[in-house]
Amino acid sequence: MSSNSLYLGNLPPHWDDESLRLFVNDCGEACVSAHVARDHVTQLSRGYGFANFVDAASAERARAHLNYEARDGRVVRVMPRQVDPSIRRSGSGNMFVNNVDEGVTHKELHAFFESAVGSVLSVRIPTSRGTPKGYAFVQFANRADAEKAMEMAKAGALVLHDKALVVAPFKSRAQRLASRKYTNLYVKNIPVDWSEERLLDLFRPFGVVNSHAFREISLGGSARRFGFVNFETHEQAKAALQLHHTRPEGVPESEPPLYVQQAMTKTERERFMSRKLEEKRRQRYLETRGRNLYVKNVALEVSEERLHELFSQHGTVQQCKLHTLPDGTSKGVAHVLYATKEEATNAITALNNFELEGKRLFVALHQIKEDRLRQMAERNSRRMAASAMQSQNAMMMAARGNPAAMQMLMMRQMMMRGMVPGGAGGAGGAGGAGAGGAGGAGAGGMMPPMPMQPGYGPGQMMGGPGGMPPHMQMGAATAGMPHPGMAPPQPTAAATGPTPASSGVAPPPPVGAADQESQLVRELAALPEDDRKNKIGEMLYPKVEALLSSSGQGDKAPKVTGMLLEMDFNEAFALVDDDSALAGMVRQALEVLAQQGSA
Repeated sequence: MSSNSLYLGNLPPHWDDESLRLFVNDCGEACVSAHVARDHVTQLSRGYGFANFVDAASAERARAHLNYEARDGRVVRVMPRQVDPSIRRSGSGNMFVNNVDEGVTHKELHAFFESAVGSVLSVRIPTSRGTPKGYAFVQFANRADAEKAMEMAKAGALVLHDKALVVAPFKSRAQRLASRKYTNLYVKNIPVDWSEERLLDLFRPFGVVNSHAFREISLGGSARRFGFVNFETHEQAKAALQLHHTRPEGVPESEPPLYVQQAMTKTERERFMSRKLEEKRRQRYLETRGRNLYVKNVALEVSEERLHELFSQHGTVQQCKLHTLPDGTSKGVAHVLYATKEEATNAITALNNFELEGKRLFVALHQIKEDRLRQMAERNSRRMAASAMQSQNAMMMAARGNPAAMQMLMMRQMMMRGMVPGGAGGAGGAGGAGAGGAGGAGAGGMMPPMPMQPGYGPGQMMGGPGGMPPHMQMGAATAGMPHPGMAPPQPTAAATGPTPASSGVAPPPPVGAADQESQLVRELAALPEDDRKNKIGEMLYPKVEALLSSSGQGDKAPKVTGMLLEMDFNEAFALVDDDSALAGMVRQALEVLAQQGSA
């Protein structure tokens, strides 16, 4: 798989972009950029990152040197980056390998499968407190090699450290749970005066009981019994679940009913209880949404009874809970549940910022974590939009009276619309006054200014001298130029000399066409703006740098890439597969940079 971009997984959680860059530079290859992926809201590391190199050969040498290197207690996995998310999520070539000896290392297992089967992208050996768990996950480059590994394992041809490896297709946890068949049941709340035979008589009507085990423990001064019943088949065990929450004949009402469920390991039980509690929490939230208030900044001397009395003045309080520490000290936080949404709204209006015991209360509707994070993301987006508008206004003010800066601004606006100065077909010459010409604004007047990226100011449109724009941490650029039905842009004569009309640059098909509605486009469109630019940038930057390096101008790649990334998403994405259009836009950007430098 030829790629000049690498994926690095299992990174230490405290690593930042600089830590990743230093790690990558250990290989001795020229790293163009390195970036640690972070959560859009919390900004915490996601545990993986990307590194871009000059060419695919450099990336492959870096991968060979860095793969499975141990850093800060973690084994870093390195593999070529796969841009298409549909391929990543398909699980094609991903295999589960069991019966792996504890002494086997990542590199050893990787080398073993490459020599015995075929190309391997990545190997992961899970551990528990530093000790291997005895199994691994192997990602093959293609499905054929994965199937070959399964066939060889079935024939006993894959033996490592005197252990025959077992190879099977990887299944996610959800798939495993959905297809799992069990025969073992856990039983509790068994009457202490019952014999084993009487208990087994309850289960025998459902099938053959292979084995059973019952225990009695003393808890809180009273005896309690529990046990396990194992059936011959999964269907029999499933049928026996009918006994759950039943009270057999002769058991008094004061005794709890039988508890009969699938036997689970401790880890499975914790996950099950966690899911159950989460479902109850969400159900409770949906039932009380709009009526449940969150109150904070409550003075420590305020009691729950006093809060209840205060909030009861504005409606019927069904529940008032003041949260406290184990020693009974107030946390200063409470929840108040009203009978109706109208009463809750009235309480917010009346009591938010209300002074109680010298402290002003904060009263708002209760929200679960997911809703709070979503609102935070929306606020961040609005804040970035406002910052972009301020930057745009500052740029327009700075460009007044500076012809070179104004021309550069116009160039960016035209790129967004898929137009460039000096286009063919009667659009006006480089300095003409025709529609779309560099010296004119077209029939409709001057185009609206294009918002800049947050953090840009006058003189920082391209990220500063020799630097990348903030959103170019991954280094990349893009540009898809013409809109549907619009003639493709042509480079100006000043930049490239006379260009024949039959240049062969054809407009790409409409972005909304069926052949372009791919999974990748949908995934990119769903991302936040900054992340989307990062993704497109990662695909375009190597191409831009290659074009410029051939003419000895590789140092301008970051600036040119930043210019292209200011284009509309659809136009920018179209440049990924249109080398001719990309070359034309790169030439136009160079012309603007040259004019700016001579101003």
